[in-house]
Amino acid sequence: MSSQPSALLLEEYKSCRQLLADDIKWMDQLEIYTVGAVAAVYVFMFTLKANEFTTWVALVPPTICMAAALRTVAIDRTIRVINDYLENIEKLHPEIGYTTFYRKTRSPTMRHSRQYVWTLLIAATCGGYIYVRVKGPFWL
Repeated sequence: MSSQPSALLLEEYKSCRQLLADDIKWMDQLEIYTVGAVAAVYVFMFTLKANEFTTWVALVPPTICMAAALRTVAIDRTIRVINDYLENIEKLHPEIGYTTFYRKTRSPTMRHSRQYVWTLLIAATCGGYIYVRVKGPFWL
C-alpha cells in the first residue's frame, strides 16, 4: 500500500466520520425525546384519580427509560466498531490520526457521561414508580 491514502480510502474515512456524527446526534436526540416522553406520561399520570391504573401508569416512565438506554448502548457499540475501524486506517496513515488522538485524550467523565445520565434517569423513574406503588399517588 502506498504512503498516501487513496481517494477511495479517504472517502470511506469521511463517510465513517459522518456516520459517527449522525449516530452521536441520534443519541443526543434520543435523550431529549425520552425526557419529553417521560414528562408527558407524568403529566397524564398526575391528572388521574387514585386507583390501580395509576400505579401501572407509573411503570411506563422506567420502561421508556430502559428501552431508550438499551438503544443508546446499541448505538454506542456501533460507534465503537466504527472507531476501531478508523483507528486501523489511522495506523496505516498516521497523518489522519483524529480518532486515535481523541481516544487517548478523553477523560473518564467524557467516556461515561451518557451512562451517568441514563443511570440517573432510570433510578429516578424507578424510584418514582416504587414510591407510587408503596405509598399511592402522592399528588392527591
